Amino acid sequence: LKSPLEELPFEEKYIRLIAESGRVFADHWRPTLPAQLSSIREDTPMHVGPAVFGAIRNPRLLDAVESLIGEEIFANPIQNVRIKPPESCLPSTGHNQLNFGLTAATPWHQDNAVCTEDADPTKIVTVWFPLHDVEEDNGPLLLVPRSHTKGLQKHCVSRSTKEVHLPEETLEGDRVMLPMQRGDVLFLHKHTFHASARNTSQRMRFSLDLRYNPIGEPTGRAQLPGFVARSRAAPTRELRDAAHWAEMWRSTREA
Repeated sequence: LKSPLEELPFEEKYIRLIAESGRVFADHWRPTLPAQLSSIREDTPMHVGPAVFGAIRNPRLLDAVESLIGEEIFANPIQNVRIKPPESCLPSTGHNQLNFGLTAATPWHQDNAVCTEDADPTKIVTVWFPLHDVEEDNGPLLLVPRSHTKGLQKHCVSRSTKEVHLPEETLEGDRVMLPMQRGDVLFLHKHTFHASARNTSQRMRFSLDLRYNPIGEPTGRAQLPGFVARSRAAPTRELRDAAHWAEMWRSTREA
């Protein structure tokens, strides 16, 4: 970088970093690893800091999840921190290098579509929340109400971005945009049609999407480590140590 940028607020600093480096560094924020173990290297970036672990185990969040899937809650390893810079700042280096789904508009899809088939019967709930206010111009989520009643639909894979998406002819019903405030949380059924809009503002958009399922049911990522987040039947099974959680991911990366 041309300067340390210490005088700038974090978001402005990050935008300058993208502009000067030509990179977004989206994978460096992800609390997970690629689904394909063959693509994982010793230096594959990930972020497994204690703040992320604390978010996954947040008691109020787990209370809400418990009301949806029951008392025995497993933290699914499909989880993301998404960095959506202003679209005007994205480097023009090719979609594959950008990790498109983490940095730009996300196409219409169902979360079930990115799981392995053994998890099709699993009762997975997605928990999505922004780290700051998200308005109509900086990449809010969009969804089709009651679309979860249609079940799992056929998806396609984009040749350019490699993103999984629903065919346009499948998208029947009203499409609702969801501006959200910091502190808001959205709970999604695994069959809900949803997408995210473009970030046409000059502000960053940071969000987390976490997933939970009942203990003992397939996660859709058997090769990646999840953990017991809550168990009313056997509380001693709960993982409460952030360092242990981080080591689970490091061990998977090194295996």
